[in-house]
Amino acid sequence: MKKTLIGITVVGKDKEGIVANFTNFVFERKGNLERVNQNVIKGLFGMYLEASFTKKMDIKRFDSDLEKLGKQLHMEVNTHHESNSQKNIAVFVTKEPHCLQTLIRAQNKKELKGKIAVVIGTENTLSEMAKKAKLPFVLINEKNQDKAEANIIQICKKYNIDLIALARYMRILTPNFVWRYPNRIINIHPSLLPAFPGAMAYAQAFERGTKIIGVTSHYVTENLDQGPIIFQDSFDVKPEHTLESIKRAGQKLEAEVLLKAVRMHLADKLEVRWRKVHTKWFDDYSWSIWSWVKKKDQAKKTNKPVKTFIGNFEWELLSGRLDNSGYNPPRTDYEFAGSKLFIPKNDCTLKKVIKIKVTLLKNFSFSKK
Repeated sequence: MKKTLIGITVVGKDKEGIVANFTNFVFERKGNLERVNQNVIKGLFGMYLEASFTKKMDIKRFDSDLEKLGKQLHMEVNTHHESNSQKNIAVFVTKEPHCLQTLIRAQNKKELKGKIAVVIGTENTLSEMAKKAKLPFVLINEKNQDKAEANIIQICKKYNIDLIALARYMRILTPNFVWRYPNRIINIHPSLLPAFPGAMAYAQAFERGTKIIGVTSHYVTENLDQGPIIFQDSFDVKPEHTLESIKRAGQKLEAEVLLKAVRMHLADKLEVRWRKVHTKWFDDYSWSIWSWVKKKDQAKKTNKPVKTFIGNFEWELLSGRLDNSGYNPPRTDYEFAGSKLFIPKNDCTLKKVIKIKVTLLKNFSFSKK
């Protein structure tokens, strides 16, 4: 049965009974709690609930009742519905153009399963770039971070933002802001985290004489540069490299790795479990691939290739057959063998290895392992 997933964020002054009130709200509506995270920092309470519902729901009434509960408890409450068909992106910038430029180019090529709804900058440096791309640009140069974030929150509500991309945004977001967008803020950091967090990461690495320098895309948490890592990439440092040449090489990777993380998030291919990011490329398709292979194997006794379309891939069965007994989906990783060939590892349901050729379809990309 199809589930309706609703994310609920609660932020406000810490007090007794908050968790009980909101969890009971979900239970009273026959919901199941899939995930609960809560934090308290200096008297500020933040909680994220992910609830699932199997029965048909009146979403507007649910949101209205939840808002009333929040007002009664003097807490700020927001909901995020996974059913949103059009995901809106806010890009936060300061003055470096390369990441914003890459995201705009990807949008123009229709490579994003969403749209850049607004660009928010701490300076006016990139306003012309946004204007040229016909994107709204909002300047928030308020020095007081609490006031600045209050303005940003209103802008994000106005544009119904689902994902925030920090495209070399040079201000530190407070827990009061971060908790409102759990696992929905992606940052690009110029080092291979957890090494060299904070400012001037390239200079830190260069001064320490590291032989490999890289970049990291990660989800943002209340702890600076310590959120779950999404992707990383690197390059070797050569004797002739200067700090400036390292920065230039790093900036190219920054744009690529941020775009890759944004694409995968928008395609719903990322999942955070126990502070680790897991990709869902094959988890989503394991049942359908396995069922298709089993069905085709029963219908055909030859090794003649057969094709099907599943998700973003065109799959071609090259060889192999399944055992006729029960067939649980394989709980193993798929690995590359060549540029376009996946080979599932041996499983108890296999009589021999099955080779599946995969052809990449439009608007989806990944790198070889």
